[in-house]
Amino acid sequence: YRPQDSVYAAAAFSWRSGMTKHSATHRKIQDFNGQERLGYTFGKKRIGDNRLTLFTGVGVRYLNEKVRVHSASLEVAYTEFYVPLGFLFENKVNSIFSWGCNFQWMPQVFPLVRLEPLNGAQWSLKYKLSNFLVEVPLTFNVYSDRLAIIVSPFFETWHDGRSTAKTKTGLKLGLPSNSYIFTGVNVSLGVSF
Repeated sequence: YRPQDSVYAAAAFSWRSGMTKHSATHRKIQDFNGQERLGYTFGKKRIGDNRLTLFTGVGVRYLNEKVRVHSASLEVAYTEFYVPLGFLFENKVNSIFSWGCNFQWMPQVFPLVRLEPLNGAQWSLKYKLSNFLVEVPLTFNVYSDRLAIIVSPFFETWHDGRSTAKTKTGLKLGLPSNSYIFTGVNVSLGVSF
């Protein structure tokens, strides 16, 4: 819900899970991502029937990875705080169809990692600035704007920095950086009453 010419406040949450297997190797990932947003939606006075919302906020991502190779296993849990900066755009083409864009830049401000075999110790990571999300929602209104079918292709890139921890002798922990590319299509149903 984004009324035109008004302050925008929202909370967003997503959860993803997946796994890969290859002979003796097994990898499982769970990704939890939450945001609190605050911004402003421009409206009729400035851009006609289109809506443009600029926002910022606070986000936290928890990404848990379990890797098993033969009998050896490792669990790595990333907790990364970031600041989402973005915009939401919606163009109403006609009474039945509208399209939009959700763009977010998500620079990290406090990334941490925990390795399970090491009794839950946490280490700081080098923060990454190159995290982006682009989503293009296509909305089809059915039954007098009371029911909407939304098809949203998306592309997201997320990077975990390498560990910065060193021993007193200068030996590095050596945890490398990771890059994730998420892509797909979300299909949802909206009901107004």
